[in-house]
Amino acid sequence: MEVRTRMTSMRLRELDEYSEYSIRVAAINTNGVGLSTPEVEAMTFSDRPSAPPQNFTLEVSSSTSLVVRWQPPPHQDHNGIITGYKIRRRSKGDNKKGETVTTSGDRNDYALIDLEKGTEYQVRVAAMTANGTGPHTPWLTATTFSEEFR
Repeated sequence: MEVRTRMTSMRLRELDEYSEYSIRVAAINTNGVGLSTPEVEAMTFSDRPSAPPQNFTLEVSSSTSLVVRWQPPPHQDHNGIITGYKIRRRSKGDNKKGETVTTSGDRNDYALIDLEKGTEYQVRVAAMTANGTGPHTPWLTATTFSEEFR
């Protein structure tokens, strides 16, 4: 991208988060473009993710557990290093806060255990960077088995 200005300083705007840029400056006059400065590399600050995790699934594994699976948000929406995932669960109809578990950033599955038998749960997941939590997936619903099958 080329930007022309008559000023001796300029603020570059609308750059991507957590992205590296190479910048150089050259003077221009009626005789043409002069020699440029050496390239300087700069990186923009990170931000929280701008998209939820992908391919989110919820599977009943027993009468007291559910398995949550996901993949990271699209790479261009990471906006930094994914440091963890927040998994929020609540019993359906329970408008209270529920429970939130945080995993490390290298995980893509998690077992929710010690749940109530035959209970419907709602679960959602969000990715995190050092700057905060991104958007959550939509809620998925699953009901634990009412008794163990053998």
